[in-house]
Amino acid sequence: ETLEPARNLVRECDVHHYARMCRTYTPALRWTGVGHVVQNNRFHSAPHAGVIGKGNDCNFTGNLFADLGWECSDSGAWYTGFSMIRRGHLVANNTFQRIHNID
Repeated sequence: ETLEPARNLVRECDVHHYARMCRTYTPALRWTGVGHVVQNNRFHSAPHAGVIGKGNDCNFTGNLFADLGWECSDSGAWYTGFSMIRRGHLVANNTFQRIHNID
């Protein structure tokens, strides 16, 4: 069969100081599906990841990830898992600043 793109758009948002009650696995953006566009956003100032999701053929470009992961270990700013069927993403021109990892 085919993968039909959703074409949801998240552009030029400033998402910060989230995950106040549930400190982990509560990202600024959680996504699933095909063909989403996430461009020119700022995800910052939170204890865990900025973006968590799964899917195919999404566009993540020009985003800023800053001051994330300061209350956890084995974490990152952007996470999509490890499945070989999740592919085709464009991840380009993103900036990562002060991504912490406590141990």
